[in-house]
Amino acid sequence: MNLSGLIVLVFLFEEVINLFLFYSAFVLLSAVVGLSVFIFSSLSWYAGLSAVLYGLFIIAASVALIKKDWLLSLPVLLVIPIKLIFDSYDPSLTASSAEFIGAPVATEVHGYGVLAGFFVGIMLLIFKPKRLIK
Repeated sequence: MNLSGLIVLVFLFEEVINLFLFYSAFVLLSAVVGLSVFIFSSLSWYAGLSAVLYGLFIIAASVALIKKDWLLSLPVLLVIPIKLIFDSYDPSLTASSAEFIGAPVATEVHGYGVLAGFFVGIMLLIFKPKRLIK
């Protein structure tokens, strides 16, 4: 499922995000999500990249927003947090995913990825570094 999400991300945002930003964001989000699970979560383990993928979507949408691509950026920036809220309040919404992967879906960890993505996205919106944006 994560690979499918990554394919969708690349398909939607290939014109917007460059490889250096993508790889940098991937490493940063992985570290932040891992540390957040270690520090803030009651989970004894976490496996997967879905939280990083959520953060990557937020960062890519932020870059699209900088480029004034409202049609691409605004739906992503609105839908992902709304989906996360719904998943958090109604665990039955993630039941089919949990059954498919054979483990519970850690929606709280997805929140770490989204928050980190918004933080990086806000920094990009404020500073608009030319070399990180296509």
